[in-house]
Amino acid sequence: MSRTVFILMAAIVIAPLAAAETPMRGPVEIGQAEVAYVDSETPPTGAVRWQPVTLPHQWPRSAPPGVHRGWYRIALDEQPPAEPVAAYFWRFSMNMAVYLNDEFLGRSGRFDEPMSRNWNRPFLFNLPRSAWRSTDNYLYVRLGTYPGWGHLAPVVLGPADALVADYERRFARQITLSQATFVVSLVTSLVAFSLWFAANRRSVYGYFALTCLAWSGYSLNLFIQDIPVSAKVWWWFVHSSVDWYGVLLLLFSHRLLDCRRPRIEWIALGFGCGATAIYALVPLETLSAINSRVHLVTVLMVFYVMVFAITEAFRRRTLETVSLSVCLAMIVFFAIHDLAMNALIVVDLWRTQQFWLQYSAPIMMLTLMAVLSRHYARTLHARLDAEQQVMTERERVFRDIHDDIGSRMLSLVYAAENDRQADIAREALRDVRFIVSGARNPATGLAPFLEQLQAEARERCREAAVQLQWAVDVGGDFEVDANTQYHLQRTVRELITNALKHSECEQIVVECSVDAWGEVELAIRSDGEAAAGPLAGGGTGLAGLEARVIDIGGRLESVRRDDGWSTFIRISVGGERRSG
Repeated sequence: MSRTVFILMAAIVIAPLAAAETPMRGPVEIGQAEVAYVDSETPPTGAVRWQPVTLPHQWPRSAPPGVHRGWYRIALDEQPPAEPVAAYFWRFSMNMAVYLNDEFLGRSGRFDEPMSRNWNRPFLFNLPRSAWRSTDNYLYVRLGTYPGWGHLAPVVLGPADALVADYERRFARQITLSQATFVVSLVTSLVAFSLWFAANRRSVYGYFALTCLAWSGYSLNLFIQDIPVSAKVWWWFVHSSVDWYGVLLLLFSHRLLDCRRPRIEWIALGFGCGATAIYALVPLETLSAINSRVHLVTVLMVFYVMVFAITEAFRRRTLETVSLSVCLAMIVFFAIHDLAMNALIVVDLWRTQQFWLQYSAPIMMLTLMAVLSRHYARTLHARLDAEQQVMTERERVFRDIHDDIGSRMLSLVYAAENDRQADIAREALRDVRFIVSGARNPATGLAPFLEQLQAEARERCREAAVQLQWAVDVGGDFEVDANTQYHLQRTVRELITNALKHSECEQIVVECSVDAWGEVELAIRSDGEAAAGPLAGGGTGLAGLEARVIDIGGRLESVRRDDGWSTFIRISVGGERRSG
């Protein structure tokens, strides 16, 4: 008897405890809720009309016109589970705040305009035991939407540990991957722009760079929460990026496959401009009803490019055509899938899947970037081969000039009847030798080049019985390209020639200095008759010399002094020192 009484007393004590902590075996998906279209900061109380709905619940099909805020109420068990419980919101639009009874659990962002964007971002909220009541437990969800959008998928309740893994997987697929896609598309765009510059602005690289840039604009919408502009401007930017992506992809594909269809391209460009104008002009309330229809034209445009690429792939069977056709087929299939999700044509897609187009973009970009890099390498190799052939032919021509014309001019020097003819022949011979040597040695050090100028100037001054003072201060051996050598040598020669012939000078002073950044200042001073000056006579004149110096990115200035003239030449030969 006493044993029976003890068992009954134990049952009376333990039973309420067991009922108060019912174990939850696993996550439970809740598909039934109530909705009240009330715009309040906290869960509504009092005489509120709650309407039963089935999740996923779509606002465009049930919410009253002009209503963009409301509350959901989800009934929970009478007693809290024994282990920690969380509410998992894997899909909703656009922003939410969550309460357990009267206790605030958290929100996904701001409700003020521009409202936080969380249509592609999952959230997990823990349900504290302190917020549970003995009866009538409700999970309240405040939802903020935009006209034409707004939905709440079924809510999952379960042990927090069991839900975290799925939350992290979905977050990685929908947010982290989108961020990585944005980085890939942006970097690919920059690389393509660099190829565009390096390849003399060939349009195929430019259009591919713009295509990747358009995708970068769209991919921002997949993970950005707080936008810096109004919702209307943001949607204009995002939807325009989608349509221009299709337009630029068409233009790029035509260039890649070396096809010109001007009428189709002008129609595509007109569509892109028209779509951008439509998104700017239509009000936000009707934008959702229009964008899917406009994007359908973009899908058809990409479908055309896919058919065109597949046709060319069967005809040519090249890497470019096969790669492009496979990538475009994947894009079209994924785009149709995402368009169906965005338009909520197949509601069940939201339950088990996410947007696929973000997966195709990096695959396509990296594949076509590899194709373009191969195309660029082939083009560069062909150009280098052509340049090598040109260099070989040029070498032959200069060798003939040196051997034939040079020897004849040397004969003229010895056969000259007077000093005037001999001087002309010597200068012509020097020009021939300089041009030939410059062509064979396209770049040389600044110091050896100045030594060459000094040797020539000293020889000419010795012949004219004029004293030459040459002072050079070169801090490093900077490279001087052939064009700079040619123009600078001709300029210095012309200045010395005119000083020798027309100013009746007795002394010429040449001073040269260069700083650590390769900025060169060359000063040429001569005494003699100031009225004549170093630029008189029948030479090229000041304008011609200035044009030469400007052509190599420098400046020339001639200053008259009481005892003669000073001419200053300032150029830059760059800051890179020669190696070896």
